[in-house]
Amino acid sequence: MLDKILSLRNSPIHTRHFISRIRELLDAGLDSAIHEPMRTQHTLFPTAEIDVALPKVGRDMISQVIPHRGEMLLLDYIAWVDDAFRRGLAVKKIREDEFWVAGHFPGHPIMPGALMLEAGAQLALYLSNRRLAEPAVGLFLRIENARFRSSAAPGDQLLILCENVDQARNIFYYDVQGLIEDRIVFESRIVGMLSKVKKK
Repeated sequence: MLDKILSLRNSPIHTRHFISRIRELLDAGLDSAIHEPMRTQHTLFPTAEIDVALPKVGRDMISQVIPHRGEMLLLDYIAWVDDAFRRGLAVKKIREDEFWVAGHFPGHPIMPGALMLEAGAQLALYLSNRRLAEPAVGLFLRIENARFRSSAAPGDQLLILCENVDQARNIFYYDVQGLIEDRIVFESRIVGMLSKVKKK
């Protein structure tokens, strides 16, 4: 994969073509590009029975549980959570006016992978806070086994899946995935710390 990108960078081609080619490689799948075996192609949990078009928890209610606001509240709504608040599915509709569109990349916008992981972390924090007596702020400690299989762009509907795999006092462990239609766009394990909200 790196060799392919470097060969494009060093050739006399237009920047737009360069970016377009990177996106083609992403859509083809990073795993096949670097000849490594792919991890599981299964989703974290079955989604066929979940009505992703029906909001269960809107942005106003989400913002009562997690501290993110404005452009950094990346979840449009939550479509499903289990009774124990250990699994959830949220929806992010990627718009043409997202703050990163103009610069990442001009003419060929691709949602940054860091923001995909952030969306997963926000759903993880929502689930953790629903199990707490008082809401906390979630801080990243580690991102493990992150893998990006495809790209996400304006017009796509990104489904965020999140599953709690462990909780040790104020340390949480979640597996997260992003889906667009029937393909897994990204997956990772997020390890974070719950910190008490400082009251002013």
